Amino acid sequence: MRRLLAGAAAAISLAGAVTAWRNRGYLRRRAAQASIGPTSEPVSVLIPARNEERRLPDCLEHLARQRPDCEFEILVYDDGSSDRTQQLVHEWQAANPQVPLRVLGGREVEPPRGWLGKSWACWSLARAARTQTLVFLDADVRLHDGGLGRAVAALDALDADLLSPWPAQEQGSWLGTLIQPLQMWSWLTTVPLRFGERRGIPAMALANGQLLVARAASYFASGGHAANPSSTLDDMDLARNFRQHGYTTAVLDGAPLATCRMYDSAGALADGYAKSLPIAFGSPLRGSLIMAGLGATYVLPVLLLASRDRPTRALAATALAGAVAGRLAATRDEPATQALGHPLGISALIWVFGRAVRLNRRGATQWQGRAVAPSRG
Repeated sequence: MRRLLAGAAAAISLAGAVTAWRNRGYLRRRAAQASIGPTSEPVSVLIPARNEERRLPDCLEHLARQRPDCEFEILVYDDGSSDRTQQLVHEWQAANPQVPLRVLGGREVEPPRGWLGKSWACWSLARAARTQTLVFLDADVRLHDGGLGRAVAALDALDADLLSPWPAQEQGSWLGTLIQPLQMWSWLTTVPLRFGERRGIPAMALANGQLLVARAASYFASGGHAANPSSTLDDMDLARNFRQHGYTTAVLDGAPLATCRMYDSAGALADGYAKSLPIAFGSPLRGSLIMAGLGATYVLPVLLLASRDRPTRALAATALAGAVAGRLAATRDEPATQALGHPLGISALIWVFGRAVRLNRRGATQWQGRAVAPSRG
C-alpha cells in the first residue's frame, strides 16, 4: 500500500512539474508578444477600498507616476470604511489636482442585499467609468513605472477581452512565505494555459483580482460583477463568465508591471483565506478531499522516505523531486531552499483550510470588519 501511495504521488508530482514548465514557457512567449510600448488610449483605474488608510495613499502615489505615459482617470469606491480611507483620498486629491479622481460610496453606504462589498464596489465603479478600458486595481498593489500603460497595451497585443497580469507577491510574514507562492503554483501545475485559452474553456479560466484589465463593452455584455454578486471568488467567476459569453481571457506574468503585498501578518493571511478558501474548490467538502490529496501527494512522501522498502523510498524521493521541480517552475526567482520546503507549505495550507472551514461552519468568518455569509456544500 505504501509503495502504491508513493508511486501515485510520484506520478502526480512529475505530471505537475511538466505542466508547470510548459506553462512557464508559454507565459514567456506571451510576455514577448505583449511587450510593446505603453498605450495612448485613456483608461479608467477602478479601486475598491475598505479600511485601506494604510495602503491606499501609496497606491495612488504609484499611480500618479504613470503619467504622462498613460492618460487615465481614477475612481475610488469607499466600501463603508470605518477608518480614514475617504479622508486620505480627498487629501491626496487636493495635493494632486492634476490627476482626475472621483470618490464613490462612503462610510454609511452598504452593498445591496445579495451583494458582497467588493463586487458591488467594482460594479459601481465600472458603471461610473468614462472610458472604454477598465483597470481594476486593489489598494495593496504597487504599479511599477510604466506598468499601467504596458498592461493596457498588452490587452490589445494579446487580443483579449479580459487580461490578468499576475503581480509579484511580496510576503509580510512567515506564513505568507509558506503559502502565498502556492497561488501561482496551484494553477501552473494543473491548468494547461495554451489549451484552455485557445479553446476558451470556462473551467480553465484564471484571474487575479489584484490587477485586471478589461474591455468595458465585453465586461457589461457578459454581466460583469453583477453576474455573480455574492461570490467570494469574484475574479475567477468574472473570468469564467467572460468565457461563457464567448469572450477571450488571458493571464500574464505581471511581475514586471506590479507587486502586491496582500497581508502584513500571519493572522491577516489566515483571516483573508478564511473568506474564500472554503469554496475555492467548489464546496468545503470538495476542498477537504483536495486537501487530503495534496497531503498524500506532497507531504506523505516525506514520511515514506523512512520506509524500509527501497522501491517505496525511491518513489517517495521521486515525488519530492517532482514537487520541487514544479515549485521552481511556478515561482519567480524563489530561493531553492523555499522550493525544498514545499511540503511544509502544503502542510500550512491544509491547516489554514481547516481553520477556514471551522469558521465557516460557525458563521464566524469576517473580513475587514464585515461578516461573510457561510458557504455550504
